Amino acid sequence: MVIGGGLTGLSTAYHAARKGAHVVLVEKDKVGSGASGRNGSMCTQGITISPAEARKRYRQPRARELYDAFREAVDLVEELTVMEQIDCDFHRVGRLGVAFKPQHFESMRAKQRDLADNFGHDTRC
Repeated sequence: MVIGGGLTGLSTAYHAARKGAHVVLVEKDKVGSGASGRNGSMCTQGITISPAEARKRYRQPRARELYDAFREAVDLVEELTVMEQIDCDFHRVGRLGVAFKPQHFESMRAKQRDLADNFGHDTRC
């Protein structure tokens, strides 16, 4: 039994069923009606702390694993939309960061270089 019909519950139920389990999904409201239904369209790569902070906190190998896990999650979403023929207008479009003040630009440029050099991201500045 899976309790909760948000992205996590639906994913759990889907993958368990694909492996042969008999799955019952229980949701108190409409499936996808909570937070997952409001923000589920945001598939992003990366974590909430900066690449430099991630390396400091977790060391480079683990920080890279975390960034790679997010990249693989977006790959999985794309794979599932194709495999299950989900008509959701999925597109990989990248991410745009904008500096509002000149002093912000250099820190954004350093983050961009860090993502390219240490995490394998295709970045442009």
